Amino acid sequence: MKKIVLTAILYSKRNYDLSYRLRGVCKRYSINLINAIDFIELTIKSIELKPQIIFCDCSSVEFTSGNLNSFIEKNEFKNTKIIFIDEKKQANILKNIVSQNLILAKFDELSSIIDELQYQYNYDNMLAKNIENYDGLEIQIYKLLTEIGLSPKHCGYAYLRYAIKQVVLNNGIMNSLNSEQYPIIA
Repeated sequence: MKKIVLTAILYSKRNYDLSYRLRGVCKRYSINLINAIDFIELTIKSIELKPQIIFCDCSSVEFTSGNLNSFIEKNEFKNTKIIFIDEKKQANILKNIVSQNLILAKFDELSSIIDELQYQYNYDNMLAKNIENYDGLEIQIYKLLTEIGLSPKHCGYAYLRYAIKQVVLNNGIMNSLNSEQYPIIA
């Protein structure tokens, strides 16, 4: 799997053992890990760095339900996965809060979680690049079709343009025009 450089912040109050072990995991996955000792430092670093992951040490940082809600609702953490590392699974604070960005895990589970996050990050970047190239692709297809004498006034022009665009977006792979492209165009 291709390694993608991500940025993460560890929010922990001097838990050196966890910091050392997490730094090893992050090094293996090419993740830039920065430490934050208090909430203000975490907020400032999140604004500056815009990390994809925030690791919270449940053994050294105390969260109440109100404190956690204000933590989650901050705009700085909106697109960030927040992973609560709880070795003993004693954190009952997450059971009342429903959010897609929160994960409660043991340290041993981090490798599989990071693999999934890297895959999702790679997929999101690929979609963003396709959207950026979408307009350029439309222009290129228009130029190509006008060079060979087709114009938008011809019957089937829009369907042909859409079929060409789908083939290009699928990296030139088209198994069957009848079963794959025609139902979508029709």
